[in-house]
Amino acid sequence: MAMKTITDKQAQAELPALLEQTAISHEPVQLNGTTASAVLVAEEDWRSLEETLYLLPVPGVREAIREGRRASVEQCSSERVYFGTPACGCHPGQSAR
Repeated sequence: MAMKTITDKQAQAELPALLEQTAISHEPVQLNGTTASAVLVAEEDWRSLEETLYLLPVPGVREAIREGRRASVEQCSSERVYFGTPACGCHPGQSAR
């Protein structure tokens, strides 16, 4: 699917609506100017990309993501552990997150 592309002049004229549409749809928009171009993304998507870029170099993260993608929903829900702490909080000395 091709990314929506508009000119910098169009973006300037439609900025409030463009911001809202991008935030709601989560579809990036390419902005083309006469000398440069950029991509507008929803803030939530940008933060997700930043987090991914931060975590991928950490040893074991790529493998854990791959394993998670292969796991069934039942496996994930029965083994929920977040950063070493069970999500249920039912283990002595550990609280739910």
